[in-house]
Amino acid sequence: MCQTAAQNFALVMGRVHEKPVGPHPDWSCQLAFSPELFGPLVPWLAMHRAGLVVFIHPLTDNELLDHTDRAIWMGQVRPLDLSVLNDGPGDLL
Repeated sequence: MCQTAAQNFALVMGRVHEKPVGPHPDWSCQLAFSPELFGPLVPWLAMHRAGLVVFIHPLTDNELLDHTDRAIWMGQVRPLDLSVLNDGPGDLL
């Protein structure tokens, strides 16, 4: 799904992690996109996730808030290791 999203949208596909990385308990692939892409991309992800868990969050200087209060989950909510996240002021980067 990550490669297909990168082919269909003007976003940046990060590495595919075949192990837990950072606070994430499962294998993952990062898709970075601009706020302007949110409207078309999020419904596309919902329709094409094929049972995968999709976790969407902003990038600010408060990783803790980004991964909790500001996050959107599609599929099963997974436990995150919040101990590795910083708790900054929360301004957009």
